[in-house]
Amino acid sequence: MKLKLEWVVFFHELKEVCERVKPYTVVMGSQGKTAAEHILFGSHATHAIKDLEWPVITVPPNAKYTTIKK
Repeated sequence: MKLKLEWVVFFHELKEVCERVKPYTVVMGSQGKTAAEHILFGSHATHAIKDLEWPVITVPPNAKYTTIKK
């Protein structure tokens, strides 16, 4: 129950910030460790993708930044 409560608080805070700031997109890390879609995105990212009004870009845990090539 404690983990679920923290998860709900996280999403509530994220949504409030988005409503105040009105971002072009939300970028967040992904590190799912449980079933199906959570393996790819993680529970916070999955919830954000499904329930935020803004586009969400997820970044896998081992992603490395490289410059854009022409």
